[in-house]
Amino acid sequence: MTVYGRSKLCNFLFAYELRQKLARAAIGNITVNIVDPGAVNTDLQRDAPWYLAWLAGTMMKLFAKSPEMGAQPTIRAVSSPSLEGVTGKYFYIKGEQQAKET
Repeated sequence: MTVYGRSKLCNFLFAYELRQKLARAAIGNITVNIVDPGAVNTDLQRDAPWYLAWLAGTMMKLFAKSPEMGAQPTIRAVSSPSLEGVTGKYFYIKGEQQAKET
C-alpha cells in the first residue's frame, strides 16, 4: 500500500472510531462522514522537483476538476437537508459509495 493509500485508510479508521465514540457517549447531534472529491487540480506538486511539478501540473490541468468543482461533494455533505442525521457513510464525488476492502 502506498503512503497516499495509508493516509486515506487512516482517515477512514479515524472517522469510524470517532463515530463509534460519539455513539457510545450518546452524542447524537454530530455526524461523521467521509467525502472523497476525486482528482482535484490543486498546487500539491509545488515542492516537487521542477520536472515532476510540471508533469503533475499538466496532468492535473488536463484531467482533474477545478477546486470549485472539487469542493461540491463536501458542500453537499454538510449542507444538504437530505443528509441531515446521516452518519458513518462514504461519499465519492456525487453520492454514497460502499468502501472497498483491500
